[in-house]
Amino acid sequence: MTIRKLAVVAGVLFCGVLFRQSAWSAGKYGEIIASIRTGVFEPYRIGVDDFIPKDPAAPEAVRQTARQISDIVRDDLEYSYLFATRAPDPEYLKVFGVEKLSLYDWEKLYVGFVLVGDVETDGTEAIILSYTLYSVHKRLKPEEISSRRIRASARELRLLAHSIADDIYKQITDLQGIFRSRIAYSHIDSVGKEIFICDVDGHMPLRATFDRSINVSPRWASADEISYTSFKGNNPDLWLLNMREGKNRRLSSFPGLNSAAAWSPDGYRFAVTLTKDGNPEIYVFSKGEDKGERITFTPGIDSSPTWSPDGKYLAFTSDRSGKPQVYIMDVDGGNVQRLTYQGGHNDSPAWSPTLDLIAYVSRGPDRRFDIWTTTINGTHQRQLTSVGDNENPQWSPDGLHLVYSSTRSGSEEIYTMDFAGQNVRRITHGGGNSNPSWSPR
Repeated sequence: MTIRKLAVVAGVLFCGVLFRQSAWSAGKYGEIIASIRTGVFEPYRIGVDDFIPKDPAAPEAVRQTARQISDIVRDDLEYSYLFATRAPDPEYLKVFGVEKLSLYDWEKLYVGFVLVGDVETDGTEAIILSYTLYSVHKRLKPEEISSRRIRASARELRLLAHSIADDIYKQITDLQGIFRSRIAYSHIDSVGKEIFICDVDGHMPLRATFDRSINVSPRWASADEISYTSFKGNNPDLWLLNMREGKNRRLSSFPGLNSAAAWSPDGYRFAVTLTKDGNPEIYVFSKGEDKGERITFTPGIDSSPTWSPDGKYLAFTSDRSGKPQVYIMDVDGGNVQRLTYQGGHNDSPAWSPTLDLIAYVSRGPDRRFDIWTTTINGTHQRQLTSVGDNENPQWSPDGLHLVYSSTRSGSEEIYTMDFAGQNVRRITHGGGNSNPSWSPR
């Protein structure tokens, strides 16, 4: 299998602003993204064998655990966009009269890599898993790429499987996986809205706040911290929850709205919408400081800031032209340029951490809200959704997926899709789920 290496364009001329080639479009990631865009990308083909108990006489529970781990790894890699996975082919086993595929058998199934593993328990509710990754390209002798042994609590089975998927992803692509990342969202319960967190595949939902109030717009400040807007103090204040320490503190409590913080890529600054001076304006704060800098000055509404991957620019929503549209400006508020012109209501921009794309919400003639993307020079708009109302787009840390809320099932739920609008996956159930945010790795 080949991935054709294509040069990444050095820069894009945008209304007098030169967005030079930078970290999110360089190196191997840039090559892969370029090959995807030009239609020559070939996914890495990997066979994920069913993991087995190390002891053939192990109880059925161990066998089920082993199978569950391999299923999760297979699902993760298939979801990633860069992999095409295969499970053991029952028909092949039957025709050739074998119980388990050898490495040479796998090679005949047109895969380039094979993952095998076994599981054992030590009597302390711990799982000990050994796995090996092989290269089995045609006409070459199977070669071991890596082999590892991991011990984890049985309660961390899914985290263990996600960790294996991340390791395999890294071994083959030399890129960081997203499988241990998490998604935060706002969920309506009987007394208000609380912040919940779940795995990237929707499993293991966990309630993160217990404020018995209205909590909205969660945003990850780091892998352990989430900011959100809460009415628990009788004002829409901005709070920061440190999940590792179990601490919660106010970040911003100016009179009026303190809304939807957007964190810089380095985690040291956040942009937030405040109404303390009258109409909604955007301010930038350094983490730990009480005084921020106001960077927009218009009589209209300026809101929904989002950072560029290099931390030098902000995209945001403004109605300064009469209706909400997406704009880009320097992080100090200078050099404001309008990005969207198509449609009368464009809002909620989200800047991809790896692609020169900005996702946003646009209201169509039918009054429905759909998610679109545009390049950072305002060209190549693409509609990604078309069923129900779709809002609140946020990117995965690898820039290949989006999480968003949608009413396509009748109630508001959280979904993910790839950057082209395909491979849609519903990750919440029960209704009342909105305002998603994807954690860093």
